[in-house]
Amino acid sequence: MMHTALSHSFVVAFLVVVASGAAEPPHTETIKLADFQGFATGGIWGLRGAPFALANLDRDPEPEIVVKEWRAWSYRNRGSSTRRNTHPAKVYAFDHDGKALWTFDQGPGVNVGVNFGPIIPFDMDGDGVAEVYCRAADDPEGEWPGFVAKQGDKDWLVKLDPASGRILAKAPWPPHHRFPDDQQLFIGYLDGIKPFLVAKGGHYGSRQTLRAYDGDLNVLWTADVDGHGAHVPCCADVDGDGKDEVVVGSTVLDDDGSLLWTVDIGHVDLAVAADIVPDRPGLEVLFGSQSAAFTGVVSGQDGAVIWGKERKTHSQEGCGEFDLRRPGLECFGWQAKKDGYAETRINMWDAAGSVLSAADYFSPMPRGKGGTIYGWWEGAAMKVIRDPNRALPNPGFFHMIGDIGGDAREEVVWLVDDEIIIWHPGTVSGAKGIPELRKDRKYMMELARGSQYMGQTHYSRPLPAALPAATGAPETVED
Repeated sequence: MMHTALSHSFVVAFLVVVASGAAEPPHTETIKLADFQGFATGGIWGLRGAPFALANLDRDPEPEIVVKEWRAWSYRNRGSSTRRNTHPAKVYAFDHDGKALWTFDQGPGVNVGVNFGPIIPFDMDGDGVAEVYCRAADDPEGEWPGFVAKQGDKDWLVKLDPASGRILAKAPWPPHHRFPDDQQLFIGYLDGIKPFLVAKGGHYGSRQTLRAYDGDLNVLWTADVDGHGAHVPCCADVDGDGKDEVVVGSTVLDDDGSLLWTVDIGHVDLAVAADIVPDRPGLEVLFGSQSAAFTGVVSGQDGAVIWGKERKTHSQEGCGEFDLRRPGLECFGWQAKKDGYAETRINMWDAAGSVLSAADYFSPMPRGKGGTIYGWWEGAAMKVIRDPNRALPNPGFFHMIGDIGGDAREEVVWLVDDEIIIWHPGTVSGAKGIPELRKDRKYMMELARGSQYMGQTHYSRPLPAALPAATGAPETVED
């Protein structure tokens, strides 16, 4: 478990759906970030927070905190030629007790929004310490601060020293084709052995360029994808060859950057690669399209549709082991009223595509982006975390869900103003343990991308091997 100078500083009452007989109640701890003022002050997208990541920047066992400067307007006005930076784009590092370690200025060519200048800390060389990678850009010919019109030698992916924040290496950022507002950075084991970085430039509705780098920022390959973009690409070994592929929108690139397959459903906000259908070999991919009436599961091998529904999904979808009485993972997607439906609601299906009642698993039902938080703990199925008294922050846009303490239970972490708030699920007597999540490579890749734009609520967890057996699946409902 993570301990800080403010460990267990206060305890809040939770209504948590979990097995009875809790041996230790859920509790929170807080960490005050010294002199930090780089957070949003209002707006529905800001929620008084900032994008952040937890990573080990030194050799002690406690994770440090890496934070991206954020302002509420930096999402809502992305790409606007009239919006100008009123704050410099910076990356901040803090010790596990909140002490400021270093600050890195990303330059006048990077807007403060995370989707303009993503950050990702990851141990690329296996020495136990995470290097910090981010975008940096000069702007001598930019049309407005935060927009590098002529990228050339002005727009960079940089590797920062975890101890000091100084630049150790840099390489050209992928072309953004005059759309700098949807940049992404994530991790993949493209050779099946060691991690690589993949950066994406360009807008999801037009051309995107992806570029793979090793830990020292040597370029492995560059590839273009047209019109099939997503806000949060990911890497996974979908074809079973031992090497990770890149899932970007409704297109999958092979480990060498060549096209593997596409389902041609346009813009998907998120795609989840996981072992959804247990009686099929390899992984499947859950897609929820925002531009086509399709939400469903396809084969990771070739993109063949296993099942699909004529439903658009907008911004929030995922899958997990919510119901131990059903084989495989349950899948869900947010249906938005603004896409022409009579109501906004969560649609939910089992691994075979049979319709489930979302209210049986999400209650109260999510109210939009990040409205419900769920996680693993103590061998139970994925459970929804509820706070009817609002003792903790509204889930909001910037939070992290993951096994921070390394004990096979997932914590929830928020950054609100200048405080990190960590919710621990407590323990449950008699529950069976599950394999250590932090030993799962794909899990750690997903956790690392949690600092990305729209990446905070949509991890695809591995299917635990030691979950308790259950029988008597509930009825499905009519589609």
